[in-house]
Amino acid sequence: MKTIWLTVDWDFFQEERVEWDWSHAERGKMYSELVWPTRAFFGGEDIRPITHPNRHAPGYADFWKLLERADFNAAQEIAVAGSHAMAWPYFHRLSGDGVPDELWNFDAHHDLGYTRLQTLRSWVKEEKAEAGSWGFALLKKFRALRYRHIRPRWRDLNAEPTPWIGEASVAKRVTRISASEFVAEPVRVTGIFIAKSEAWSPPWNDGYFTEFLEAGAEATGLPLAVYGDDVTHERLVDEGAVQALGRFIAGQVSAHEWLKRSEFTDKEKP
Repeated sequence: MKTIWLTVDWDFFQEERVEWDWSHAERGKMYSELVWPTRAFFGGEDIRPITHPNRHAPGYADFWKLLERADFNAAQEIAVAGSHAMAWPYFHRLSGDGVPDELWNFDAHHDLGYTRLQTLRSWVKEEKAEAGSWGFALLKKFRALRYRHIRPRWRDLNAEPTPWIGEASVAKRVTRISASEFVAEPVRVTGIFIAKSEAWSPPWNDGYFTEFLEAGAEATGLPLAVYGDDVTHERLVDEGAVQALGRFIAGQVSAHEWLKRSEFTDKEKP
């Protein structure tokens, strides 16, 4: 039976459109909390129904059914962290018990690196990885490991830069498919990691994230283990403030005008 490491980014379940992308960064509360009330009524449209984590199949509520043929007995826990940057040290630690055949990453982003290939290579030499390059680092470290990126149905395969394609030893072990192409198969799971990625995940969906974690624990029989800051908390959403801000934004500035402003179109990739 094939062995795998499994990782899921919570942003897999929440649609994002390019016009909402006013830059993202895993730095403090600016991007994880303060910017979301403004995004909620982008151009006067309430985006909360659009970002519902059950809007696209597979939704968060039926995700674990995709893995109903998986054997979780070899895993010890479900690791939960705020950032996928922690996937590098986590899976590196698990490698002491052996490296699996594949790593499956359910993610809206490939996380194989977005900056120059030369920079990615230098980071690997320094044993450094961040939220956008941990996958590249693992593939460079473990030369037999294969990487399967399963992207959500709403995500365009060509939406992100792919400088890692120039690293033949990495590229030949990467498979990228849409969730619509994913077929469940019997696998033995030896490690599970879930990233919340609050800068990419709206706070109004935090309650669903809690349900997703609880469903994972029930489906696998494994305990949840939080690494780093406790992201199992739910960010508070002031509904009145969101509505007021939405009306203000809708009345003052059109979506077209927002897009013309460079500070909101200059992306920082995850």
